[in-house]
Amino acid sequence: MSGAAALRGALQSARPSPYDIAFLILWMLSLVALAAGGDRFDLIQGVVVGAVFAGLYALTRRFTDGPVACDAPRRVALGAMVVAAVLLLTMIEVLRRDAGGVVGAWSALHWGITTRLVPLVRMLDAESLDNTVRYVILPGLLLVALGWRARHFGFGRSRRGTLAALLTWSALPLALYGGAALAIGHGKPGALAHRFFIDVFRNGYAEEIFFRGMLMTLTVRAFGVSAGNVAQALVFGLWHLGADLRDVHGVVWIALADAMGTQAVAGYFFGLLTLRTGNVLAAGAAHTLYDGGAVFV
Repeated sequence: MSGAAALRGALQSARPSPYDIAFLILWMLSLVALAAGGDRFDLIQGVVVGAVFAGLYALTRRFTDGPVACDAPRRVALGAMVVAAVLLLTMIEVLRRDAGGVVGAWSALHWGITTRLVPLVRMLDAESLDNTVRYVILPGLLLVALGWRARHFGFGRSRRGTLAALLTWSALPLALYGGAALAIGHGKPGALAHRFFIDVFRNGYAEEIFFRGMLMTLTVRAFGVSAGNVAQALVFGLWHLGADLRDVHGVVWIALADAMGTQAVAGYFFGLLTLRTGNVLAAGAAHTLYDGGAVFV
């Protein structure tokens, strides 16, 4: 089954809204753009990611409840300003590593905290700690001060099928990536385990708490469950635009296609998974294993 067919089937089984259908069309157009631009690697990646996540989601739907949003946090407007500021600052950091002013002050703040934590947490590298500091700890402290609770960060009460979803989205990627890596002699079991452990902090849970916790709480509150999930997925894709631009040597339309065709589709399904299970545990595990395992394959 092609990536488009798998994704379409999963969305149809979930009674897609017009927003879901529009997202599917955008994803397919992005793949077409990648093909036209000759970016075969990212084209294949986008098809595979869409197909695999669609299949996992179709399986997960059989034993979980429908997507449900948590209640609204206090001081929504101020919370939105905090999240938007972190998004903007981190995107500019990628594009302009030597930026000064507010961006430079932000970089100095989170790296200053990170350098003080590194000697205390020796099993993690600086980058992993820094992602946790800037995506979770710093915005999290501000949002807690505004009255946010654990459920607004993506840690709501687990619903029916949460454990099964966690195992499904964890075991299958682990078997696929770990098995393939070991089969081709790319890493030993201890090295693989350490890499997966590091990625819990580097991308997996740090990004999930921020995007599928903080950001999606706000977008679902503003636009509703379906549109809110699509909105956070689009933001997640665009947030990777800086790195994508660097990878494609500044060709904007290819970078946009890459962001939508590979990253946004992952964010879309991570969002659905979080909404169905009540928390980011399964999405964080899947994100961790996807990123960590991909390094070895």
